[in-house]
Amino acid sequence: MIDRERKNATNRAFYWRHHEKSLARVATQRTKPGYREHARELLLAKKGEVLTHYGNGKCACVVCGYENVKALSVDHINGKTANEPTDKKLNGIGMYLWLIREIFPQGYQTLCMNCQFIKREDKREFANQYTGGKKRE
Repeated sequence: MIDRERKNATNRAFYWRHHEKSLARVATQRTKPGYREHARELLLAKKGEVLTHYGNGKCACVVCGYENVKALSVDHINGKTANEPTDKKLNGIGMYLWLIREIFPQGYQTLCMNCQFIKREDKREFANQYTGGKKRE
């Protein structure tokens, strides 16, 4: 335990010695021409990879076959799964990166927003501020 505490102290000291330099480096990287476009392309590639995996090899809704990536998302087949981390809220790119890191766990599917809302209404699987976080009857 002493080694871990010493290592943590060393890391903290290194961080604070190089903090300003690190922040400046990150700031210059983010202002380079094309940074945003490149980052966006990488994120869309990750999203496409996940949607294709859960779309049975095709980047499309598994119910109706809709293919516009802007309207596709990952859906829990049977509600939220037990293997998802509960300490943080996963949505958007965080969810896609988590699914890739966990090597595509079972229990998810690619749905278009239309099919997802229909499924939510049919199965009554929604909780919001109006119901106090409980499922609507």
